[in-house]
Order: sequence, then structure tokens, then C-alpha cells
Amino acid sequence: MDEEPRVSKGETWGTPVCLPDVVRLLQAAACRAVSDRGFSPRAYRFRAFIAACVGLPCGVYSGEISVFTGAGGFEMRNRVVGIFAALAILLVFPRFALAQGGAAAGKHDFSGVWSFDGDGGPGVAGNLVAKDVTMTPWGQDKFKANQATGQTTTYNNCEPLGFTSFPAYPHPIEIVQTQGRIFIFHEVDHFWRTIWMDRPAPKKDDLLFGPSYLGTSTGRWDGDDLVIDTVGFNEKTWLDTARHPHSEDMRVTERFHRVAPDTLEYTMTFDDPKAYTKTFNWGPKHLHLKDSATWQIQEDFCSPTEQAKFRDGLDKTLNAPK
Repeated sequence: MDEEPRVSKGETWGTPVCLPDVVRLLQAAACRAVSDRGFSPRAYRFRAFIAACVGLPCGVYSGEISVFTGAGGFEMRNRVVGIFAALAILLVFPRFALAQGGAAAGKHDFSGVWSFDGDGGPGVAGNLVAKDVTMTPWGQDKFKANQATGQTTTYNNCEPLGFTSFPAYPHPIEIVQTQGRIFIFHEVDHFWRTIWMDRPAPKKDDLLFGPSYLGTSTGRWDGDDLVIDTVGFNEKTWLDTARHPHSEDMRVTERFHRVAPDTLEYTMTFDDPKAYTKTFNWGPKHLHLKDSATWQIQEDFCSPTEQAKFRDGLDKTLNAPK
């Protein structure tokens, strides 16, 4: 009759697990590495958690970790144990870090496709500036110059849109979270934003490539809220589709606050003392999670050729004899 399985420490817990020799050695070594006596309750919970991360066949009993060694058991010298424990930890922690995804676990996971639905679109989010906000003389001059173009947005000429205008378009966004960075993929104009989660917001003079269309965005977690600060804009985009300008000094702060599993409350705060007399908010508005397979980010490029065809067709329609 085969010998009963035994354990290296503690007492037998559960049904022995049959594993290939190498895997069993790795798992047993990892269990031994976290099974010293006399550790605190906090350390005990942490070590038990490590064991659970890689599915170690370990039992937790009376403050000890039990390692199933199979028929006959085995003995390993401390050096060999250390080597295999190191290998096991290398396997554990990349997996654990990847699961974190730059704080992308649990309540900090905003991954998915989101849409404003009724809180967005031309008639609802075309004008982001509150009625009680006035422009500085510089801002008024820029506003008049924008009006003189006859356009409602720079996107009409296939110029980059800028992200502050995106609520005016009935297009979704997709949030993708990785370790150290969050990406926001906009369907309209088909552009990515990079949100750096591992560094502070840069000063204007420290911008790596100078002012840009999308600025430089850094993020942080305020409790369960995602807060994004963006600085370093150039002045080539407009604030919204109502022709409101902004300067290179503008700072935009976005806050994503989860109010339900499928709903985010979204607010933009604008601070641009060169163009406006005070700081102001747009929102809070609601983004809704779209988890259906039919909701995928589609291609939406501004093509000068297609734009010209559209205008020609529109002109012919408007000027056709009646």
C-alpha cells in the first residue's frame, strides 16, 4: 500500500494535490518561505495571501502553513529552498503587479467603453463655459477671432480637436488601465490620451516637448476617485464647439467618481487666468458603461478628401433647383 502523504509542518488540511515534481518543489519552497513560526497576524494574512495567489497546496492551521509533499515527502537544504523560493516569488509578484494594473483593481478599475448618452452631444455639451464666467480682454479678442472663421470647431478643417471638446460629440471613450499609466481612447478624431500615474504634474518650463494639442496629463487616486491634471496645452485648439478659446496657461482637472457599477460622475474644472476671470466647472455629468459587444471604438478619422466630398455634396443639395 502506498505511504500516506505527509506535510512538512503543521497538520494535514484538505486533499493532497498531485503536481509535477518541479511545480511541487516550487510551491513547497514558496510555502516554506512564508511559514516561519511566531509571525504577527498581519504577516500571517499576507503570507497566506501569497500562497493563494499562485494556488499553493498549503493549509493554514493553528498559525502555521502546511505543505503537502506527496508520498514519502522530501527534504531540501536551506540553500535549495532559498533558490526555489526566489523563483516562486518571481512568478508570484509579476502576476500580482499585473493584476494591480496601476491601481486597476477593485474600486479603482474604470476599464471599459463609456458614453455620455443624454449628457453629451452638440445641444447639451457644445458650450462648456458657465453663464456667469466672463473672459479677459485677451480671451475676448481670441473669441472674436474664432468667430470670424465661421467654424464651430477646428475639427471642421481636420485640425486636431483637443480633448475638452469631446463631450459635444456623440462618440464613446474607452479607458484602458496598465501599470503606471491609464489610456483614454477617444472615438471622435481617433486619438489616445496618456495619463501618467507614477509622476507629478510637470511645470510649464519642464515640458519635455513643449506645449501640445492634448497637453501632458498626470493622474492620482483620491480615495476611489480618479483625478487627472493636464497642463502644457498649445493655443491651437478651442475649449468647446462654441468657439471659446484657451491659453497655454490653462490647467484642466478631471474627476471620475463612481456612483454605480455602470455609472461614472465626470467633472472638468478649468483654470485659465489669461483667458477667463475665474475658475469654473463643467459637470458633473454621467458616463455610462457599455459592456455589450456591439459597443466598440470605431474608426473616425477626419479625412480632407472626404471632407471636400461632403462639402461639395452639401453645396449641390442646398443649391439644387426647386
